[in-house]
Amino acid sequence: DIGMTEIPIDIINSTEALNTKQLRNIQSHTMRGMELIECFPQIPGEVQFIIHQHHEELSGEGYPRGLEGPVIFHPAKTVAVADAFCALIARRPFRESFSIEQALAILQNEPRKYDGNIVRVLANILSVKQQALAA
Repeated sequence: DIGMTEIPIDIINSTEALNTKQLRNIQSHTMRGMELIECFPQIPGEVQFIIHQHHEELSGEGYPRGLEGPVIFHPAKTVAVADAFCALIARRPFRESFSIEQALAILQNEPRKYDGNIVRVLANILSVKQQALAA
């Protein structure tokens, strides 16, 4: 989400629904992120794919290009799940944070958006972590 550093803070912290222009501005963070790292040749090209594609959805309804399922770079699908999970468990200006269980349920109920295998791996990791903490 490095491209979010280029988005006006009043849009990021808005407590109201975003208008079309503001939403486009937020969605531009994937392209802005790519542009920010282009001048660093030591950053692998794969990182550019992740930054560019981490808001694509399996259904093709994501952004910036509307890519579908198998065309999306697998590490970008992983980052999409991690990004969404982190966003859900964080408090936002427009809502309270979700619990870990609620966040996982939300991700699991979005099979057209997130790779189910990656969501299952996250759920397993969190389950093992919770078991270890309980022991």
